[in-house]
Amino acid sequence: MFRFKMLILLFFVLFPIRTYSQVPIKGILENPYKSFKTGDTIIFAGATETGNNNNLHYILKSTNELIPADKVYLLLDEIDFWDIQQFYYISYDIITKGWQVDRRKELEQKTLSFLARLESDNKLYNDKFAEDYLQRLIQKIHYPEFSKGREQFLNVKILNTDKKVCYAFDNGTILISTELIANIENERQLFRILTESVAHILLNTNMSNAEAGSKSELQQLGAIYPENTKKRIRLIAEKYVSYYEKNTAAEPYSPQIYFFNSIAGVISYTAWQDLYSQKYRKALLNINKLVGYDIANSTDYLLIAKIFLKLSDTAEANQKAMGYLKKAIEFEDQPLPEVYSEMGILQLRVQQYEQAKESFKKYYEMAVTSKDKEEQQWALKMINACNVFMNLKETRFRPADSLDVSIIKIVE
Repeated sequence: MFRFKMLILLFFVLFPIRTYSQVPIKGILENPYKSFKTGDTIIFAGATETGNNNNLHYILKSTNELIPADKVYLLLDEIDFWDIQQFYYISYDIITKGWQVDRRKELEQKTLSFLARLESDNKLYNDKFAEDYLQRLIQKIHYPEFSKGREQFLNVKILNTDKKVCYAFDNGTILISTELIANIENERQLFRILTESVAHILLNTNMSNAEAGSKSELQQLGAIYPENTKKRIRLIAEKYVSYYEKNTAAEPYSPQIYFFNSIAGVISYTAWQDLYSQKYRKALLNINKLVGYDIANSTDYLLIAKIFLKLSDTAEANQKAMGYLKKAIEFEDQPLPEVYSEMGILQLRVQQYEQAKESFKKYYEMAVTSKDKEEQQWALKMINACNVFMNLKETRFRPADSLDVSIIKIVE
């Protein structure tokens, strides 16, 4: 044991402290140790486990000497939660290796290239309001600025994918997917997920897990973690959530209606993607979150109506679909041409031919305004179809032998 400690001390002498930005933590010696007396206040730069039993030691800031943790009472009351975590989990690496700024810059360039490709491929979901909401939650977890040998900032982007994923990158970027956001039930769940991402960033898990030769770009960037790392970070995140809730004077989380309203765009977008993928029940479950709090808009009510029309042709289903389409039309500030086309089709289904004709006329007017020739032609066809249905009672089909068959003979 003594030989091991001597090797540790020799290591610190040969490799002196490099620039680090963790907050030094004061401690009071509870028992005499070497030249220190009981009651002495000592400043520590970090912590490390040594020996066969992995005994915890604190690293003296001035000399890098190791002092057993069981002889010290740390003064943590005024220390930030994340500074404490860095003190325990990454201080030794930073003291011995420094921040490896050049390697971090290289990792950041690869990360920025990865994000730029996502944007150019339209794989990032653009919702400024939702992004601002997520960014404000991040600010409750940790102030956006942090340092890893140089100034960096935490920021959130939304990944457009049907997978429930959240990735954190060493440069401070967090990618959270539309699918994950849309399926979160309350702000506390979202806060917990974002806290875990912040913990990954502040505690250097990307640097320790980056695999340069991996085929997966996310593994190259260190954003895929082994199970033991995820477990450790989860525990730290849970500690912070408890710490945050205990130390927040007001209500720590927003009311449910505020939460859903902040991510309403993401929920609506995801529900439409589910509609296109024929995941009708899933789409309804998500969009009902908005309907239940009366924050759904015209596109949301249109979506519900389309699902009802896809699933059933009963009188009850048609009546409900009609109600949702009428609700969508009430949003005069955002008229949707598709509402009128769906309304016209539904009215044809229930044999309301005159009303259907009026719906298709409105749809035609909107197609003219948008200069959509193809939709104009379709609307005119549907208006003609309505006229045919309206005249059906007066129309009598001629017997086959009285039809003009001259055109048939010409073809023959």
